[in-house]
Amino acid sequence: MKADLNIPEITGVSAFVFMLAAGAVFLSEIKKIKISVLLIFSVSVIIRLVFLNSEPSLSDDIHRYVFDGKILLSSMNPYSDSPLRAADLYPGMKNLASRVNHPDLVTIYPPAAQLVFAAGAFIGGMNGIRLLIILLDSLSILVMIRIAMKAEIPSSRIILYAWNPLVVMETASSGHIDSAAVFFLILSIYMLTACAPDKESRQIYFASALRFFAAGVAFTFSFLIKLLPVIFLPICLIYAGYKKSMIFISGFIAAVILLVVPFLPDIQNVLKTLDVYARNWEFSGFIFRELRQTTGNGNMARIVIMAVFALFALGIYGQAFQKKTSNGFDAKSFFRSIYILCLVFLLLTPTLHPWYAVYLASIFPFVPGASGICMTFAVLLSYRVLIPYRLTGQWTESDLVAMLIFAAPVVASSANFLMKAIFYRDSACKHRKLTS
Repeated sequence: MKADLNIPEITGVSAFVFMLAAGAVFLSEIKKIKISVLLIFSVSVIIRLVFLNSEPSLSDDIHRYVFDGKILLSSMNPYSDSPLRAADLYPGMKNLASRVNHPDLVTIYPPAAQLVFAAGAFIGGMNGIRLLIILLDSLSILVMIRIAMKAEIPSSRIILYAWNPLVVMETASSGHIDSAAVFFLILSIYMLTACAPDKESRQIYFASALRFFAAGVAFTFSFLIKLLPVIFLPICLIYAGYKKSMIFISGFIAAVILLVVPFLPDIQNVLKTLDVYARNWEFSGFIFRELRQTTGNGNMARIVIMAVFALFALGIYGQAFQKKTSNGFDAKSFFRSIYILCLVFLLLTPTLHPWYAVYLASIFPFVPGASGICMTFAVLLSYRVLIPYRLTGQWTESDLVAMLIFAAPVVASSANFLMKAIFYRDSACKHRKLTS
C-alpha cells in the first residue's frame, strides 16, 4: 500500500523515531553515550539514500521541477509559457507536462531554483534532482556541525535535523527544493556568524568584509530558491551591524541582478502565478480557516493574518535591534529570533505544507524548542487529505486536522512554560528554606 494511504501511521512512527533521536541527544549530553560527528553524518546520508529510488507519493511537486529543469536545459525560458502551452509548442514535453500540478500556470519557482532544477535534470531527471537535493542537504549538515563547533554547542544536537523523519522524507523521498534553500540559508548564517570583528589590520578587515559579501550572495540564493527566507533578512542585517550590513546587502543585490537578468523580461509572468497563489491557495491553515469562517471573506482573513504577522515580525526585529545596541546581539539570540519568527509564520500562514517546516527543523541544533519539535511531526497530519483523494478523487480538507496541527506546538509551549514555572517555584522555595 502506498505511503499516502498510511498517513496516521507515518505521523505516529515519525514522532516515535524523533523521540528516539531526541533521547539519543539527551543521553549524549549527560555523558551516558558518545555519538561522534562521523556517525551522525554517516547515518544521515545513509537514511536519505535509502529513499532515493522510492516513488514520490506524498507530493507531485518534483514533476514541475523536472519540467522546468528540462525547459532550461533546452535553452528556453521557463517563465515564458505554462507547461500546457509549452507542451503544445514542444510535443516532446507533452508526457512530462501532463504530470505537472497546475499545468495551466507559469512556474512559481524563482531563478535560483531553476538552476537547481536544470542541474538535477542534467544529472538524471527525477532521481537526479533528488540526488542533488540530498547532496545539498548533506552539506547543510556539515555546515551545521561547523557552526555548532564554533558556538560551542554539543554536536549531538545536529541529530535533531540530520535524523529528523520530516526532513528525510521531504528531502530524499519527495525531493522538495526547500532543502536547497536551507543549505544556502545555513551557509549564509555560517559566514555571517563566523566573520571576524573589525580590527586594525587591513587584511583581517578585508577577509571579514569578503565573508559578509559572500553571506549576502548565499542568502540571495536561498531567497531565490524559495521566497520564505526573506523574513529572516532583517535579523541578518541587525546581527551584522550598520557597516557590515551594507556589505551584506551589496552581495545580496549583486546576486539578485546576476540571477534575475538572464530570465528577463519573461520572469514578470511569475507575478501572475504569485497573485493566484496569494489569493487562492490554502492548506491546513487553522487561523486562516477560523478567520474566514468568522468574517465570511477569505481576502479579509488573509489581510488580517498579514497584518498580525507583520506586527509580530516588527516586534522580533525591534527586540533584536535593542539587544544589539545594548548588550550585544549574540549568536544564541540570533538563532532564537529566527526560530520564533519561523514558528509564528507556520502557525499563521494560510498555506501550511509539511515541507515548510524544514526551515524550522534547520534551527533545532541551535534552538531545540519543544513547540517547534512538535510542529515538525504534527504537520505530517496534513497529508491525511491524500487518503480520500486517492480513493475517491475528492480533495477534502479537515478542520479537525488543521486544529490538531495548530494545537500541537501551542500545547507543547504551554506545557513547557508550566514546567519551568513549577521548577523555578520549587527552586525558590528550597532557596528560601536554606537561607532562613
